[in-house]
Amino acid sequence: MGTAEPVFHVLGFDFGHHPQILSLNPSFQRGARTLRLEVEVHWQPAAPREDLQRLQRALERFSPSLRAHQCRGPHAYRLFAETPGGQEPLEAPLALAHLLEHLFIDMVAFVSELPSVSGITGARRDATNRFDVFVECPLRSLARLVVGCGTAWMTALVAGAPLDGDPRALLELARLLYRHQPRELDAELAARLLRREPEAVRRDLRRLERERFASPVPYAMNFSGSPRYRLRWADGDSASEGPR
Repeated sequence: MGTAEPVFHVLGFDFGHHPQILSLNPSFQRGARTLRLEVEVHWQPAAPREDLQRLQRALERFSPSLRAHQCRGPHAYRLFAETPGGQEPLEAPLALAHLLEHLFIDMVAFVSELPSVSGITGARRDATNRFDVFVECPLRSLARLVVGCGTAWMTALVAGAPLDGDPRALLELARLLYRHQPRELDAELAARLLRREPEAVRRDLRRLERERFASPVPYAMNFSGSPRYRLRWADGDSASEGPR
């Protein structure tokens, strides 16, 4: 895929209101909160268009609504565009940051089931490979999950490395937990609803806990010994808190 080295360097993360972006995308909902990721991208493959197409196809395996996105950027950067090579200039780092934005959008929309989620990727004037990615997101805990897992999955795909676990299954569990708020979700119940093995669900719940999306309920055990979790309501967290 062009390089085996890490390509994303997270420089900053925050969550809240960013009114300065409203004029950049007419689809942004006034008053909606957004995640902002400041990221440095080091990616210069020999054939960026072909590599981007392969990445998009790989993302479709666990992000099936990606192809339905309404991408309004320049044609060379639009998802699944069939632009012949060399017809339009393409900056590979910007294209990859833009693809990361759309992965974030799809993750937020899938977990929250919001009918519309918008985003934008902006280049920084102080560095040619540094970008600000903004995506509407209803909760800080979901923003952290999206940034943590989305960046890790994209990094693995670019490097041609195996993904850690099953992204689609993890997102389905996150959506179930999101639907369940503010109630507790029993791991055994989640396994039955999702038709998965209980141990696999427990493993993914621990992953959601590490990403600070889910919180275990202390001493909440039923007679089967099944742990319970609830969505981590993190609206009171410091805005300067970043993903680990």
